[in-house]
Amino acid sequence: MEEKRIIVSMNKLRPLPLDRLTQKFIDKFWNRVNKTNTCWLWQGTISIAKGYAIISFVGTVWYASRFAYYFRHRVDPYPLLTLHTCDNRICVNPTHLFLGTEGDNTNDMVNKGRAKGPDKGTKPSNTILDEYLVSHIKWYLSQGYQQRPLAKFFGVSQTCITDLNRGKTWKGIVARDPKI
Repeated sequence: MEEKRIIVSMNKLRPLPLDRLTQKFIDKFWNRVNKTNTCWLWQGTISIAKGYAIISFVGTVWYASRFAYYFRHRVDPYPLLTLHTCDNRICVNPTHLFLGTEGDNTNDMVNKGRAKGPDKGTKPSNTILDEYLVSHIKWYLSQGYQQRPLAKFFGVSQTCITDLNRGKTWKGIVARDPKI
């Protein structure tokens, strides 16, 4: 199944509409999952803004990990976040998911060495990109994609892509194939 990416606003946590859950939706959900020996990779839509697995249900876009957590534990994650032990944003393996607050998420990031401070010189302070998206942009550049269409697709200036390509910003981020 081809990966789909859309821009979506996901700034509000809310309870899952469990009273509207149907077997048809559950089947649709699991049909979009590629179960590997470790992560269960989401093959459906992925948000371009943050790179997380998402799914539409009853007219609203949801993080797929929230449903995966519910299907395994029979507990609505609300009002907590679903965090990943594997740090793979498209993983929906319920054994890789745990609940936590924004603070727990930040502590997890810091404890795993994923926090990037301004002293690292990698991330411009006014950016809309993150390391996940930058790794994909670098891969596209390495494959000969032109800067202008990439800038338009990712919603940034061509200067942003040029600076990234020249190593002026986002130093140390490795190119990563978006299909993996």
